[in-house]
Amino acid sequence: MGEELEKVKHKHGATFFAPSNFAFQKLGPRINGFLFSEHGLKYLKALLQYHVVAGETLYSDAYYPHDSKKKAETKGHLHFDLPTLLEGKSLSVDIGSFAGFLSYRINGFSDVSVLDGVARDGVIEVVSSVLIPPKSPGDKASEFTETMDLEEFKQRLIPGFAQEL
Repeated sequence: MGEELEKVKHKHGATFFAPSNFAFQKLGPRINGFLFSEHGLKYLKALLQYHVVAGETLYSDAYYPHDSKKKAETKGHLHFDLPTLLEGKSLSVDIGSFAGFLSYRINGFSDVSVLDGVARDGVIEVVSSVLIPPKSPGDKASEFTETMDLEEFKQRLIPGFAQEL
C-alpha cells in the first residue's frame, strides 16, 4: 500500500471515507473472517483503496478540487463523482443542506455519520456502511446485503482477475 500512500502524499489533500466498526459488522462473520485472513489481505487492501480519494478534499461545507488551492462552497444540493485509489472505480457523493439540516450520502445509501475529521492533509468522513464498488463499469454501487456471498463480494473488488489473488 506504500505506492498508494505516495500518490496521496504528492497530491494536495485527500478524503478518506472511513467505515466504522459497526459498518464492518454489517458484512457478517464470513466476509470479515476472509478479509482479515492471510488470503483476504489483497481484497482488504482493494476495499480500503475504494474508500480513499486522493488529491481532492471534500468537507461537508467546502470542496478543494484536484490540484487546486481554490475552495468551492458546498451550499444547497451538490453531486460529486470522485475517483478512488481503486483503479477505474469512483464514489458518488451527494451533499444537501436545507434549513440547517445536512445530508451527506455516499453511493446513494451510506450516510456520513461523523463529519469532517480534520487530518494532516485532508479529511476523514466516517461512513455508516462499508462501501462496495459496483459489479461493472456503468452500474451503480449497492449496499451490502446478506444475499451477497463471498464470491460476489470478491468479484466487485477485483473484476476480471479475482481468481489470481
